[in-house]
Amino acid sequence: MIHATSSFYEVPTHTIISICASLLKKDAEIDQSFCRIKPNTTAKTEKAFASYYDAQKYETGKQFTKIKLFDDKEQEAQSFHFIFVLDESGSVAGEWNALQSAYNTF
Repeated sequence: MIHATSSFYEVPTHTIISICASLLKKDAEIDQSFCRIKPNTTAKTEKAFASYYDAQKYETGKQFTKIKLFDDKEQEAQSFHFIFVLDESGSVAGEWNALQSAYNTF
């Protein structure tokens, strides 16, 4: 839930554990893919997600997928454009405003 305050919106804080617990529910039809753009920048987050998924893989049957978007030398020399696809399916029911706020914060 988003709470209006003076000049900004407070967005709930999530942790790697809370995100993974939600994604790894047995009835969840969500698969996570981690798109790597600048590996040095996202290495810590990628490792945390991969470790959590690896520890749960036999119980959930899900795996952590890493996608390398650019060659290492190429990505260091370029700027990037980000394209977001905001999905308003059942998995984000009741969270649309929080999703939009997170997008706007990015």
